[in-house]
Amino acid sequence: LLMALKKDDSGYGRVVAAFQPVCQEFQPSIWAQMLNTDRDDPSILFNVRPLLVGYQQLLATQILPACVTRSLEDLSRELQGHLFEASVYGTLHPSSLEAAEELLDFSFSLYADPAPVLKALRDTEPCASGLSSFSTFSNDVQGSVAQPCTRAEKFLQVFAKPIGSFIGRQFAHFAPEIMCATDNPVILQCLMSVVGQIESEPELRRYRKQFFEAFMANFQHIHDILMP
Repeated sequence: LLMALKKDDSGYGRVVAAFQPVCQEFQPSIWAQMLNTDRDDPSILFNVRPLLVGYQQLLATQILPACVTRSLEDLSRELQGHLFEASVYGTLHPSSLEAAEELLDFSFSLYADPAPVLKALRDTEPCASGLSSFSTFSNDVQGSVAQPCTRAEKFLQVFAKPIGSFIGRQFAHFAPEIMCATDNPVILQCLMSVVGQIESEPELRRYRKQFFEAFMANFQHIHDILMP
């Protein structure tokens, strides 16, 4: 129906006019605040999902850009920034986490750009909670010493699935940027996880061929980093 209305100038104008008030209420900061709860609250999913479905339909029919006052790139970056902060500083209970994963996936749909994700995965600032998955070793009798994780590690721990799905779907388009960044252990860990997702998740298997073709075409980047 939306596609049919879009083909008619007057119909398109009516659709935009009808959805503009709702779409202009799309404020990433407000969505992020909904996730901050002191307990698991299933109503969060009931509040988030219907709105997301509507926004996704408007995005799929290319009506959304005309209904919002800001660029989709700006909205995508802001939403990702708030979700990064929520993963690092907040406690996402199961319902909040599920809603946050869907919001992050939607942010990737708004504007497919790896730069914000790669920037987040390079963040080396220590995180107040969580332990690093990269052990360090000392010469004393204690051997391995657990270190606090970085904000990048915490972000990946919380959002590994949507980040992996995004990279898996879009890898062929920006493989060099990711492969050149694998000198960062968190990004390398993320890329290895994506390989597992491509093999195991049915919705990603259709990207398998183009993923591994892009991986092999850019393998020299990772080879030079791991085998200098």
